Amino acid sequence: MAWIASERGDHYRLTGRHEEASADLRDCLSREPEDANSWAILGELHRLRGEYEEALRHLDHALSPSPDYGYAYAERARVYVALGRTEEARADLERCGPMRGGS
Repeated sequence: MAWIASERGDHYRLTGRHEEASADLRDCLSREPEDANSWAILGELHRLRGEYEEALRHLDHALSPSPDYGYAYAERARVYVALGRTEEARADLERCGPMRGGS
């Protein structure tokens, strides 16, 4: 039932309960280590705390099993912007662009 932990973690993220989100997402990953959504949300949480290298590590992990995952590219682009790595951010935004809006 790892997906329950992932969904609950996402809910906690959306409601600002980031510590609880991290705990549930890590629980999910202990059972399903290739769950791209959980890795990407953890990356976002690290970005929000200013932990950019850790965020990149998690987002890269999210993209490993799911190389077309637009959300992970968008989040990674935000991290690259924060680090001043604008060319890498631009490249990631181009990768996630076609996936926006269901197109």
